[in-house]
Amino acid sequence: MKAPWSLVFSVLTIFLLLGSCGTERLNNLEMIKETTYQLGPSEFSENRLAVNNGKSGEDRRWGYIDASGALVIPFQFIWYDSFTEDGILRTASEKNSFRYVDLNGNPILTNVQNMDINFADIFIDGYAVVNLVGKTGQYVINLDGDIILTPEDQQYGYRNIGHGLFCRTSSDPNVVDAMVVDSTGAQPFDIKLADIWSLGERLGFYSLDRIEFGIWDSVACEKKTEPRFTYVSPYSDGVALVVTIQNDVEMIDEDGNCIINLSEKYPDMHTEALRFVSHGFVSLTIQDGNTIILNSRGELVANTSYDDIDIVDENIAICRKDGKYGYIDVNGNELVPPIYDQASTIDNGVGFLSLDGTIYRYVVEDKG
Repeated sequence: MKAPWSLVFSVLTIFLLLGSCGTERLNNLEMIKETTYQLGPSEFSENRLAVNNGKSGEDRRWGYIDASGALVIPFQFIWYDSFTEDGILRTASEKNSFRYVDLNGNPILTNVQNMDINFADIFIDGYAVVNLVGKTGQYVINLDGDIILTPEDQQYGYRNIGHGLFCRTSSDPNVVDAMVVDSTGAQPFDIKLADIWSLGERLGFYSLDRIEFGIWDSVACEKKTEPRFTYVSPYSDGVALVVTIQNDVEMIDEDGNCIINLSEKYPDMHTEALRFVSHGFVSLTIQDGNTIILNSRGELVANTSYDDIDIVDENIAICRKDGKYGYIDVNGNELVPPIYDQASTIDNGVGFLSLDGTIYRYVVEDKG
């Protein structure tokens, strides 16, 4: 039986990338031999990337590799996430039992006052929000496992909005009484809203009715704009993407001013595939299947034929075409063709791809 042309093309492409053809990509792509793991879809951060043991169902376990491809945290977790910038991972080794571990997989917190954690949020500025087995409501803890805030009458939940401040909300969706409290439970600001979310170190968004949103100053704890958006992305390099009440997609600055109305400039774009601004760039998928890259001023940087683009580094993006993945630079130049089953994000110039169970390590070319 003759081999399908698609398979022949894939094999020839890999041969050219890994063979001795002397191309520029040769030294940047390396096959990881004798691997016992499969890539996961988590973010590659803090030199750690989630991988699984290749098994399915209840036998699947997750561990972590470093930038060399070595398995540095053995397969032991049933749930995976990405390491945060403080080198802490929230994970679970058994059902309804979350824990926090360090970069070597060593436990930091496995329980709170001898109570198991059945849900754990990430640590922000030294605090995390958790649910405890056998308890109702949410608790705020510190890195020592001390309980900082309790749910009081069991009707309250907390959202960590950074800077030692928390949005306290009722578990009853019909009760609109969110307020800002500090780590002592005191209300430093006389504010009552429906909800507040953090979008980064300085900015967030708030709502009066959980339908329309405005920009929130997380440091001063005050409104920057009136609620006029139905969607707000996290800020990056001082800009964010929003959808207005009029259903226009805009790129806005930190004061909520429109930099560019993307709906007017690109009326055929896929709003359901709207991406965050990342590393000063944003990708937009156009109705005809093309994807473009804009800079933080809304200027066109690249016009590509990929189905989707995810900016993952200040210079690198993951591209997707016909269900396959590769890498491009932010100017649209193809670095690794989209023939792979998976592609990780980039961490310190290193990424990983997989094809038919084989893992490849990609090293970003040093332009310096």
